[in-house]
Amino acid sequence: MTDYLTLLNTYQPGDPREEADKTLILDCCRRWGAKILTREALAAHITSSAFVMSPDLQWVLMVWHNIYQSWAWTGGHADGERDLLAVAIREAEEETGVRGLVPLREEPLSIEALTVCQHQKRGKEVAAHLHLNVSFVLLAAREGQALTAKPDENSGVAWLPAEELDRWCNEAEMLPVYRRLIQRARKTRASARRHTLPAASRLTVVPGLGLCLESEAVKGDNPPLTFPGNEGSIFQERIFRGPGKGFPGHTKQRW
Repeated sequence: MTDYLTLLNTYQPGDPREEADKTLILDCCRRWGAKILTREALAAHITSSAFVMSPDLQWVLMVWHNIYQSWAWTGGHADGERDLLAVAIREAEEETGVRGLVPLREEPLSIEALTVCQHQKRGKEVAAHLHLNVSFVLLAAREGQALTAKPDENSGVAWLPAEELDRWCNEAEMLPVYRRLIQRARKTRASARRHTLPAASRLTVVPGLGLCLESEAVKGDNPPLTFPGNEGSIFQERIFRGPGKGFPGHTKQRW
């Protein structure tokens, strides 16, 4: 687990907007202390979002948000939890019913200060405030899992083509955030491809195992594959070598 303050302090902004948002978020953390993880900090508090993609990064799992009346990512309030990756995974599971989610990276791919307008939630007025948001890209298998809505928050769950989100999302201000996450996810994957993949390999998400490289068995021992910047993470962990149960003639590595 990476504590939220360590995660925020070590995050490397990718542009001036993120640099400004990081400064704002850290200023709020200093002002409110650990209360920033709760809704007791009324003006601004920490949230964590999950941008769930298919292993080939061509599809995005989204929910029809009851308040915003739009297809949107999943996520929610930290509510005192210091592990923001755990929050993102929890919220994605609760809002979609999908299991076996695996982070593309254990670090966020984006941070942003998002304005939340005044609205009603469960019959109560909620004042305008800021969500000091940390965004993770999670991977999930498109096949073999039932999608389940969370009626008090959303009324639909669907896989949408990553290149067509502007056709489905009614929140114009969120589209740049989604596009940035898609671009950075693919850049992360592309940078990993400088490591040679075994022939006939493909990435799969196996419920209970996580993100795996499935490849034709070869003689000898394949070197471990890593994502740059993820040394020591789950992506470098080996599940087992040699033929895998249920995958005759194949080997697997967990990334």
